[in-house]
Amino acid sequence: MWNGMKVIDADAHMHEPEYLWERYVEPKFRDRVPKVAFMDGVFMVYEPDGKIIPKGDLQLRPPPSAWAVLEEKYGEAYRQWWSSEIRLKDMDRYGGVNFADRGIELSRPFRALKVWLTVKTFGLREIRAALDRSLDLGLLAARLVDESPALELVTGPSLGVVNFRSAAGVAVEQMMAEVIAAGAYISATTVHGERTARICALGHRSDEAALRSVVEAAAAAR
Repeated sequence: MWNGMKVIDADAHMHEPEYLWERYVEPKFRDRVPKVAFMDGVFMVYEPDGKIIPKGDLQLRPPPSAWAVLEEKYGEAYRQWWSSEIRLKDMDRYGGVNFADRGIELSRPFRALKVWLTVKTFGLREIRAALDRSLDLGLLAARLVDESPALELVTGPSLGVVNFRSAAGVAVEQMMAEVIAAGAYISATTVHGERTARICALGHRSDEAALRSVVEAAAAAR
């Protein structure tokens, strides 16, 4: 129990194991999956195969300052890279419920179940409205970046995703660290061989205020 309420964690993230893609993806799709080259601590470094990761562009680990913020904020969950075991312990700590103990099995034979449940619960009208809202937020994110003298739009919006860079040449990893330290979040990606910052406005909790705070923190990075 937590504050007199039983906790059911329906919004927790778990990081997939490094063998997930090659072990469980259907054989006919194996040539398309990302391949983990090696582990850098808890960070997966993917092989630059020319399909998922551009050739010669090894995925870069964010700077130590960004990881220090994550470790301070998430503690053991970060150190175990959000494993299923640490998530269950975290739920138990707050009196949570493990859905695997309470319902039908949720393994591969039921891989369409989440889609079916979502449609049955919310209906197509609500799902369409949520998608429209997310796409509108993507347009807003692109406009905010484009209007900022400290930032430059690289690509997007594309399905709510916007890629951008610092107009002053601030490194993406430094920008990420400062945005995270400000309580917001952006990620990094590679576009045509260039490291860029990335905003994805598809989260169900994303709103205009959150996007503005992200862009403001990125623009203030030095």
